[in-house]
Amino acid sequence: MTKQEALNILKGKIAETQAIGQLSNVFHWDSTTDGGAPKTSFGYRSASIAFSSGEQYKRIVADDTRAAFETLEGDASLTSEEAAMARDFARAYRLNSAIPKAELEKFSALTTEADNAWRAAKDKSDYASVESYFARIFDFVRRVADWRGYKDHPYDALLDEYEIGLTVRTLDGFFGELRGTIVPLLRKIAHSDAKPRKVKERFLPGQQRILTYRLADMVGFDSSRGRVGETVHPYSMMINPDDIRIAIAYNGDLLSGLYSTIHECGHAIYNQGVRKDLYPYGLSDSMSMGMHESQSRFYENIIGRSRAFTGVLLRLLKVRFPYFQDWSADELYSAVNIADPSLIRTEADELTYCLHIMVRYEIEKKILQGEVNTNELPELWNALYKEYLGISPKKHSEGVLQDTHWSGGAVGYFPTYALGTAYAAQLLNALSKSVDWKGDIAKGNFSKVHGWLKENVHAHGGLFLPEEVLLKATGERFNPVYYTKYLNEKFGAIYSV
Repeated sequence: MTKQEALNILKGKIAETQAIGQLSNVFHWDSTTDGGAPKTSFGYRSASIAFSSGEQYKRIVADDTRAAFETLEGDASLTSEEAAMARDFARAYRLNSAIPKAELEKFSALTTEADNAWRAAKDKSDYASVESYFARIFDFVRRVADWRGYKDHPYDALLDEYEIGLTVRTLDGFFGELRGTIVPLLRKIAHSDAKPRKVKERFLPGQQRILTYRLADMVGFDSSRGRVGETVHPYSMMINPDDIRIAIAYNGDLLSGLYSTIHECGHAIYNQGVRKDLYPYGLSDSMSMGMHESQSRFYENIIGRSRAFTGVLLRLLKVRFPYFQDWSADELYSAVNIADPSLIRTEADELTYCLHIMVRYEIEKKILQGEVNTNELPELWNALYKEYLGISPKKHSEGVLQDTHWSGGAVGYFPTYALGTAYAAQLLNALSKSVDWKGDIAKGNFSKVHGWLKENVHAHGGLFLPEEVLLKATGERFNPVYYTKYLNEKFGAIYSV
């Protein structure tokens, strides 16, 4: 096989899998957003998604796919785009070929059904009705770990799917370092005399909706290349480079709705900023989950919860809500940065957020090690929340049923949220050396921040591995010290500790 033949084969496979992926993603959007597919259609829809998954699988693990990327391996004449395409195909082949096709199709159907069951179970706070789905999903991912193989821990085989090379050994050290910062800081805050003002008013979805659209536009989401929907659990999704969607959840908590909007916009802006010429190489949406989360957390927390931004936000709030007329920008800044252990991960404050991730990490690790079963999850969940955050849920909807990840089969994803948060702090340190971001944001101007991130992170798409992106953008390899320093300085100042 010649080099050109190999390139043509891989590009052809990409075009086909992208077409199938677009259909599957539209199915998912239609199934999970308000005004979408009727609930009675899920059985038919799950069969279609399972078929689509099988079709993608066939193209990835085909003999000619393997022959093509093996032909290209080590070829110094390849462009960086071609080399990255071959690298990603080799990885996708390794991850997928280990799983029998029939098993993968059954799993795709299972997770579609499980997601539907989870939504109903969450509404009723009924863990028993979804436990059998969780049992089958965790049983499958255990077998995936065995099929793929691992050196030290079965969890490693799943972590690597979302962040290349990530292991339990690495995360144990990383989370240990975070605990060493967060827990002592929380103790000091508990004894602080500072008592931030809280937003006590509840706001209807209709009251929030206009403002969320305004915020999405302000932070840089291009609505001409995307859309905003409503759902139970917020998420973002790329259909193609000119169709990037975000789904928002409204629950009466205004700040929660606003900041989840900014969070999902961070994901969407990342996808919208990728060079379009990378799409034919399959590099438009192949970024690591940790790097993707770095952008959502950067926009939501580092920018969105900064003193510079809360001044801008307060002006918008005062226009629409009489409740905020007597608020000052400093009061709002303190309110959006209250460090107070809570039950819901997506509503957690910036300081305690990673403790929520650690709970899920420990649970997934124990299940994969065979130390607990799915019927024990609620009890284990509640015990770990008590240990890590000092609180425990009274109902499953605010406990073990709050996240969509397990019903979707995304075991190993959660740690990337914490990793991405630390990436974001390191990117901030580099950006601050050349951009007066606080001054710009205080004027409602996101253009320079957006431009720096696009040039140094977004434009690359999946061309580089996460450690390469960090090195190019910051001049250093990953260093969590920037994150712990950021937390100590920010919350130390807010609470005078």
